[in-house]
Amino acid sequence: LTKELDFEKERIYNLQIKATDDGWFSKTAWLNVTVIIMDVNDNPPAFSSSEYTVSVLENSKVGTTVLDAKATDMDSGVNAQISYSLIAGYVDKFAIDSRNGTVTTLDVFDYEREQLFDLTIKASNTGRNPLFGLAYVVIQVLDVNEFSPTFMKKTFNFSVFKNVPVGTAIGEVTASDDDRGPEGRVLYLMFGHGKNTGFDIDQFSGEIRTSRSLRNQGNSHVVFKVLAKNSGVITGTNVDEALVHINVNDINDAPSFTSTCYFANVTEDSPVGASVLTVSALDQDYIPDWNRFFFTIENGNTNLSFSIDPLTGVISVNSSFDRELWPVYNLTVIATDNGSPPATGTTNVIVTIGDINDNAPQLTSTETQVKENQPEGTVVIRLNASDSDLPPNQGPFTYRLLNLSESSAFSLTSDGVLLTTQSIDREDTSEYRILVVVRDAGFPLALSSTATLHIKVVDENDNPPLPRNIFIEVKYFGSSFKGGMIGNVHPEDPDESDTFTCAIKSGPTNMFSILNGTCELWSLPFQGEATFNITIEATDQLHFPVNNSIYINYKGFTNASVDSCILFYMSSSSMEEFLSNKYLRFAKALDSLFNLQASKTHVFGIKHIGNEILLLAAVKNYNGQYLSREVASSISAGHKKLLEAQSNVTISHITSDPCLTSPCQNRASCNKNIYISQGVAVLESMAVIFVSPQKEIFNCTCPVGFTGSLCEDDIDECERNPCENNSTCENIAGSFYCHCQSGFSGSICSADVDECLKVKCQNGGTCIHSQDGYYCQCVPGFEEKCQELIDHCRSTPCVQGSCINLQKGFFCDCPFVSGVYCEEHSYGFEELSFVEFSPLDRRTNLISFEFATVQRNSLLLYNPGTSSSREFFALEILEGTIHLSYDLGSGPVRLKTYKQVADGQFHTVTVKRIGNRTLDVGNTNMTFGGLRNREFILQHPDQIKTHDFVGCIRNIHVNGMLLRPSVGLATYNVFDCPRITMSRCSSAPCQNGGVCQDLWSDYLCECKSPFTGIRDRKPVYIFKETLSGHLLEFTVEFLVADELWHVLSLSSNGPNTFLSVDDKILLNSSEKRMDLSPVNVERFILGAAPKPGTKLQHSFSGCVQYFNVNDYTLPVNGHSLMVEVRPSLSFSQSSCSSPDVCHSSPCSEENAGGRTCLSHCSNLWKCGPAVQNTSCICLQNNSDHFCDFCIFATHKECYEAHHSQPLWLIAVVLPLIFILAIVGVCVGLYRVRQRDTRFKN
Repeated sequence: LTKELDFEKERIYNLQIKATDDGWFSKTAWLNVTVIIMDVNDNPPAFSSSEYTVSVLENSKVGTTVLDAKATDMDSGVNAQISYSLIAGYVDKFAIDSRNGTVTTLDVFDYEREQLFDLTIKASNTGRNPLFGLAYVVIQVLDVNEFSPTFMKKTFNFSVFKNVPVGTAIGEVTASDDDRGPEGRVLYLMFGHGKNTGFDIDQFSGEIRTSRSLRNQGNSHVVFKVLAKNSGVITGTNVDEALVHINVNDINDAPSFTSTCYFANVTEDSPVGASVLTVSALDQDYIPDWNRFFFTIENGNTNLSFSIDPLTGVISVNSSFDRELWPVYNLTVIATDNGSPPATGTTNVIVTIGDINDNAPQLTSTETQVKENQPEGTVVIRLNASDSDLPPNQGPFTYRLLNLSESSAFSLTSDGVLLTTQSIDREDTSEYRILVVVRDAGFPLALSSTATLHIKVVDENDNPPLPRNIFIEVKYFGSSFKGGMIGNVHPEDPDESDTFTCAIKSGPTNMFSILNGTCELWSLPFQGEATFNITIEATDQLHFPVNNSIYINYKGFTNASVDSCILFYMSSSSMEEFLSNKYLRFAKALDSLFNLQASKTHVFGIKHIGNEILLLAAVKNYNGQYLSREVASSISAGHKKLLEAQSNVTISHITSDPCLTSPCQNRASCNKNIYISQGVAVLESMAVIFVSPQKEIFNCTCPVGFTGSLCEDDIDECERNPCENNSTCENIAGSFYCHCQSGFSGSICSADVDECLKVKCQNGGTCIHSQDGYYCQCVPGFEEKCQELIDHCRSTPCVQGSCINLQKGFFCDCPFVSGVYCEEHSYGFEELSFVEFSPLDRRTNLISFEFATVQRNSLLLYNPGTSSSREFFALEILEGTIHLSYDLGSGPVRLKTYKQVADGQFHTVTVKRIGNRTLDVGNTNMTFGGLRNREFILQHPDQIKTHDFVGCIRNIHVNGMLLRPSVGLATYNVFDCPRITMSRCSSAPCQNGGVCQDLWSDYLCECKSPFTGIRDRKPVYIFKETLSGHLLEFTVEFLVADELWHVLSLSSNGPNTFLSVDDKILLNSSEKRMDLSPVNVERFILGAAPKPGTKLQHSFSGCVQYFNVNDYTLPVNGHSLMVEVRPSLSFSQSSCSSPDVCHSSPCSEENAGGRTCLSHCSNLWKCGPAVQNTSCICLQNNSDHFCDFCIFATHKECYEAHHSQPLWLIAVVLPLIFILAIVGVCVGLYRVRQRDTRFKN
């Protein structure tokens, strides 16, 4: 062997052996050898998979096969024999067949206890040196649904408020199942009518949620059943039921505005009362007191600019606007209902005030200046203006000068540039005040304003200084002058801006000095009386210097002077003017006066009080004694005129007591008290400088509320807010006054007054205190101190119908509409009207609606099946009662009621169909009030007996959904319900015994008064015998061309055909049965022969009032979806007048004369005694027409007639109906013969 042998790869080897000798000529021989390999056990058994996963149902019987574990061995013979055994795992639960490896159960398993087992299978040889293989097996126990779900309790109770949002969880029902795994999963579902209660249940968790709004279910109790089941088909034994009770609790919902924010624009010139906008809100409460609310403005209503109608929500202007103060209003509007407690809804109303040109422009600056001596054309200022209005009511502004003269120093351009027109000298004019007019560009009317522009001329140093003589009197109190500044000794100069530098040129320089760079003269302390002369040199640094002569006089005074002083009150425009021009003259005049008395005067004080100058002077005789103040003042007063004349002053008072002049104001008390202070007052003028101590000669004791040296200032007591309880403080002279709010009194409004003691609220009202005073809280229905009933209808809340005012609200009387406010439309149907909706549900049909009609045979609802299906669903009115018919595949079912409903009133019909049988109408849509086409009648003539509806329908609900024509798949000739009042016949419109026929939206008078005439015509009944093809003719012995209304009826009953006139049977034919059903009748021809050549040679001339076939009124003109109408060109519908008839109204011989004939007559005759052989025609429904008579070209007489609606229906009807009968019979016989022929073939 050269290598190992493998039986499994090669079992036989064939060898050829060659032998060769060593001879010269070698010889060879061949031998064939066959080697057979013997198998040994060198391959272990091998499984197809090293791991198996299998399953077994719980509760399986012992011995159930779980797995066929097969192993293979590549050896052969005895070495390939395999034995199976279990060596590990749950060997006590399972067994294995040692021969074939089939694993079976040794136990019955329970999934709820054990779900998983494992085994190790050994496959081994049976030979001498056995080999083996292993496989791992996982055995899953599968659950069997052996337990049913069980609710923890049979009744669950929950509660929920009606205003919760859709999808709100309100509770959870729980059921348990002892199964584990998928078979133990519990599914929940609602069944029966519980699906329509507004709730839904989560099929996995059992959580109950709201599925629609509960607002209409307040204070209601909802009960439904919940089913707990496992997955899969319900068998009836694997489910459990529980009852769920839900209390839907009512809660007062706040009114909800239709918008969270409203926006409006209004111009500021809007008049008071102008409407701004209307806010609206909805309250979904169904309790009347809770869903009625009123509007108020809570915040943002500055200056009470707006008012709101509490019922309609109309916001209107309450006071004038000023956009410049309040350009935008942010109003907070609330809607408060009548609940207890009331609920409120809030919205914001943003009102933007639009600008108008109501503000004139104003100059931004009215002060300016210009230097003197500037050349002509100098720009003084560029004027600017402002305008509180908005563009375009602002600029550009235009400017002009008012009262412009040729000598004016200024000019102004239109754009506001102010220029000089000449050179200006400040010393001539130091300032100007000119009037400027500024105008805006507003629309439609520009506004302007006039302002005073103050122009100050700025000084230049263009004038040289002038020398000045100055007399300085220095008065000091006590023993000496303390020293200090005694005056400014600058030179005289017209220029006001010059600065001067002064120096003492001559005089006692040790006594006086001038501060560097100024002209202020200072004095050292001095004692005694003396006069000094000094010369001051002054310069303005530009012109030549000048010398001022200064005379300085020192003189003291004492307490004796003060005690003996006289007070002189003199009028003067200013202190400077008095000192310069009058003081020295007055001092000299006063001194001269008392020189005559051997006395000398001393003026030691000057004080400015108000508009007067006060001089204090003392008189001393030559002996050194002071004259008493009384004597001195008496002498002075006695020579007042002399003093005034010599000094050119006006003296108002001369007294020794300052209080005698009553200087204190506002009833203050005056106290004489001359007081000399330490301060020095320097009073200056160009000629005189008076230096003396400051003095007070009296003081004022002010009353409460006043202050100031003279008690001239009123104290504003309102600044400290003394008034309480939100009262208003008004400052008055010396005090204040509080304007109290209602309910408070006292000087500061601190006392609470019970105003309800003097108020009587009527009709059970209660007086309530409020911040604004009081108000009467009225019982519902009263207002205005509870004296008047609230007019709840004032806001016209009823959209349609009439409003009935009640004490606690209002009631909308809605004859032919619905809704609390008559807001729900009713839809009117006429002949051939219809609305088409999607087909009905196959399993559940819950239909409800309201209808009103006077038509005794009507089609309310029809849902046909397909052309190949006989199933349908229909709701009809037959003979005035409701009929329900349907076919669910097992034959038609017809139900009827016995209540008469064709009475013009609204009735509610509800149809419920819930069951296992299905309605299979395919994709064929449902129609209300009629049919879309006639195909369904032709295909299924026996399903319905009517085809249209004339009346009104409202509140259509199908399976809980409100259906409106606007959402219909197709709509034709549906409009608002025309019948807004009672029947048109209720007012008895037909006169002269006529019978009114209610046509719902109209009426028809069936008149008794006939036409009169001499015609002799009889109806002829002609029909075609279909078998023979012959025309048969029967003459009816009944006069019909007598100008009277006749009713012709052609009907059949079995093989008999009847022809009757005015309910009298005139012909009974049993030849052939006449079938006028839509399937067998091709066409009707009215008023003419079917075709030329027939025996009907004459066309019909007259009037037809109605044309009924099988109890259906067919139209003779106009559009129709049921029949195709083809009127001839000569067909007239507008009126029904015979050429031989004169239309007129009720009359008599007394009042009929002189009327105009309305018909087409060849001659006219007047109604009156002169015409003996005529009669007056009195037509009902035409009382406004004139009464006339006609002479006819043929018969020479007038016929009387009664007019009924419509006019075109009044005439002889029988020939037309007769022709109709003939044609119908002929067509019917012809169709029957054709059918018989086909059967024979």
